[in-house]
Amino acid sequence: MTNGTQLNSNSQNHILAGATGFYFLWFGQMISLIGSGMTCFAQSIYVYTDMGGSITNLMLLAVMAQLPGIIISPFAGYLVDKWDRRKVMILGDTVAALATLTLRILVVSKGFAIWHMYVIVVVISVANHFQWPAYFATVPLMVGKEKLGRANGMVQAGRSVGLIAAPALAGWAVTQFSLKGVIMFDLGSFLFALITILIIRIPKVPKAEPEIDSKTGEIKKFSFLGEALYGFRYLWEKRGMFYLLLLFCIDNFIFAAAGIILLPMALSLGSATMFGTLMSFGGVAALTGGVIMGAWGGPKRRVYGVIGFMLLQSVGLMIIGIRPSVVSLFIGYLIIQVSLPFVNACAGIIWQIKVPLHLQGRVIAVSSMVTTLGLEIGYISSGPMADFIFIPLMAVGGPLAGALGPIFGTGTMGAVGFMYVTLGLLCFGVALAFFANPRLRNLDTEIPDADFDILKKDTAADEMTDSIGIKQVNIMGD
Repeated sequence: MTNGTQLNSNSQNHILAGATGFYFLWFGQMISLIGSGMTCFAQSIYVYTDMGGSITNLMLLAVMAQLPGIIISPFAGYLVDKWDRRKVMILGDTVAALATLTLRILVVSKGFAIWHMYVIVVVISVANHFQWPAYFATVPLMVGKEKLGRANGMVQAGRSVGLIAAPALAGWAVTQFSLKGVIMFDLGSFLFALITILIIRIPKVPKAEPEIDSKTGEIKKFSFLGEALYGFRYLWEKRGMFYLLLLFCIDNFIFAAAGIILLPMALSLGSATMFGTLMSFGGVAALTGGVIMGAWGGPKRRVYGVIGFMLLQSVGLMIIGIRPSVVSLFIGYLIIQVSLPFVNACAGIIWQIKVPLHLQGRVIAVSSMVTTLGLEIGYISSGPMADFIFIPLMAVGGPLAGALGPIFGTGTMGAVGFMYVTLGLLCFGVALAFFANPRLRNLDTEIPDADFDILKKDTAADEMTDSIGIKQVNIMGD
């Protein structure tokens, strides 16, 4: 009996918990992100070069990757809160891995068609929209309130590493092993991420107190749809957080619209090699920002961090647009990228500290849905804005060519520059306008922090229960 008890106790000690467990989880998710990024990059090349060279197919592939997030996020968020988050991450990684394996099988078959790719991308996207809220909502459970600044800096740095490494590795792997080889690497990254999840211990989400109807005194009951949409209701009641979400939706619209016209501007100023260099430098800048944020932990007033670095990003947009050149493009883009981790990490800390632990899946999923919607609108509207508004205005002899031509130049390049400055001014003005709202400005102090003490109590209770369970099993001779 004694030997059996000792064996089980040792096996418990091998389960990594707390900040150490988070580091393993973070590393596994970063490797998985690199693998997924490589597959996405290789898929785009394969669809364009081996499946007809259609830009429409590329656009549909991008839409299929984002659309599930807008549709299923509220429902995924509710299930993330209802289910064990560790199991949700395992399920998400497993489904994504099986879909990727299916892609590998189909690619080597003779009957592979473009619609197969679309279906697989949708399945992987659905899996990711379960996995990401579960991962993000797990961070505060593992590191606690005090280390959230550093943890979110690490999360942003990990995403930056994925953005840097995935295209470079995929470009090399595609030429050496084709899409099939890239898929095998992605499968390996899924397996590695799955192992890291299996060896860590994630505290259970504290149970919520039931809501009582003030009129009847009875416990409120919600339908599945009502539970899924509860994240909207929560954010509407916490008006400062609702305004923060709306700000991010508009911000994503601005930067998505700016991002679409970045490639044509870069190619007009230089070459594809220069554009690749710009992307690499931008990734390094974002990684640097994430590392600094992780070491610093961010400002105490998180809203000030969001607004301050968002204003800095707007300056970067304006630098790109005024008299576009290679130098101004690099300076402006690096300012934007180095600021990005601070904006995202400060906002992430707000969600994790202010939202009750048992609601974070729903609230984060709603946030993902709204911000993704902003991205999609920005992507769709960027081309028409450039073609039907800015280019006609700045064409030679156009309405604004005479007045603004000396600043931006004329023709297409002048129009793109003017569009960048306009988007930069819009970003600057929107950030200041939202900051002027006292509900948003005072969010850090007006909305109380979530109860993290209950997490410590529940963790201690779980450990006590586990210990008792081990002894009972051994006494019974199992």
